Amino acid sequence: MTAILGLLLIALLGGQVPSDRDIALRIEDAVRNHLHPTGVTVTVQRRSALSTTFTRLELTLSGFTADDLPFVTKQPVPPSPPAHMTTPPAPPARPRRVRQLRIIEGHITCDHCTIQGLPIREMAWTLREVLLPMDAVSDGDITVQAMDGAVGTVVLDESGVTTFLRTRDLPLNDLTVRLVDGGCRVSGVTRTIIGIPVEIAGKVVVKEGAVLHMEDPKLHVSVVRLPDALSELLLKKINPLADLNALLNPPAPLTITKLDFDEGLVRAELNLPAFRQE
Repeated sequence: MTAILGLLLIALLGGQVPSDRDIALRIEDAVRNHLHPTGVTVTVQRRSALSTTFTRLELTLSGFTADDLPFVTKQPVPPSPPAHMTTPPAPPARPRRVRQLRIIEGHITCDHCTIQGLPIREMAWTLREVLLPMDAVSDGDITVQAMDGAVGTVVLDESGVTTFLRTRDLPLNDLTVRLVDGGCRVSGVTRTIIGIPVEIAGKVVVKEGAVLHMEDPKLHVSVVRLPDALSELLLKKINPLADLNALLNPPAPLTITKLDFDEGLVRAELNLPAFRQE
């Protein structure tokens, strides 16, 4: 079976026995066509020229914008037909064997990317036992079909968080974020006839697996007292700060296992459980 898959791999790459560099270049082309990054490099290692198992794959890219987490996006489920258009269920089809490429260990490192409007300074993932459909790879689609799990790190800076929160429905002009030890401070000027400088501060905690939330936020006003309705609105709309599952759209729920703050940065350590997409 391994020899047959190896011959299929040769066919996909133009009828020649592919070197690891040939395969790396093919993956680089697929990544460039999909994400249009400013930079991308790929390194692969196999045990032999005919092997469809990669002992290691390293992907480094920078400067791209995406709508979800690259390569492991949750596949959409086709909508069900309206009730009046339903037909009797067809007999189960014979399962079709899908030819697959296997990656024992993969490393993806990104910097200066934006996913769903969230600027990410750095992002790194280590993936275990990855399967990709060979037919899809031949078409330039390197979306993971199954994986035994992954651990990752996402680093955000003050500038990126500021840019992201400015897209939110917060009634503040000139919004600015400062990341401090264990929390953040959001400052701005109220959108009122006479703008009033305010600051909302609090500790940042993790809720519901991967939701960043300002715990017990405090509103500070240095000029005049705000109307109660405006104060309540500001404190209500500040949360959640970011929901990484909603933003990254992974095929299985992410969990933030650790959150660290350091000199204007926040670093989240993440866990992605095993999954399989049909």
